[in-house]
Amino acid sequence: MKKYMFLIIFWSVFLNYAQTQNLFYADVFRGGVTGDGYSPDAGFGGTGFFQVNIPSGSSIRNAFLFAGKHGITPSTPIVFSGNSLIFESSNQIIPPFFSPFGGNASLHMVDVTQYINPSTSNYQITIPQQSNNALNRFSDFYLYVVYENVTMSETTIYVFINSKGMNNDIRTYNINNLSKINNILM
Repeated sequence: MKKYMFLIIFWSVFLNYAQTQNLFYADVFRGGVTGDGYSPDAGFGGTGFFQVNIPSGSSIRNAFLFAGKHGITPSTPIVFSGNSLIFESSNQIIPPFFSPFGGNASLHMVDVTQYINPSTSNYQITIPQQSNNALNRFSDFYLYVVYENVTMSETTIYVFINSKGMNNDIRTYNINNLSKINNILM
């Protein structure tokens, strides 16, 4: 059986004017992927939870915490599963682009692999108040976890970051040169 897993992160609040799609992560291994998202109320901060499903006997291969940024936003400390993280310009992964939700927008990522435990399914996130509205803040957090499990089928995954933007017109995304996997039962 061929198994392909695609995640195209289209931060729906980032609607206009970037250039291309970017391959962020690609891998072939025995295991799978899980993830969950959280978005606090507009600018007021808050506490939420990510719920992930990791099968027993798995180990963590990689884990990333993504966040969308709207407008002019200073470095912002958050608490993820009891650990202090900072979202700032150094962890921006695509060039800024215009967003009607706050001028320049961008996508940020912090590697949280060391904080993920295969036996834990809930992770708390606390975001401080950043503004009193939808502008000038980090929002739209997404936890993406890649786990390895030798009892599972081989999986090929690709994570493409949409930096084309999404406005009201129809977009066509061409994804080429994907690796095929060996699907012969072993």
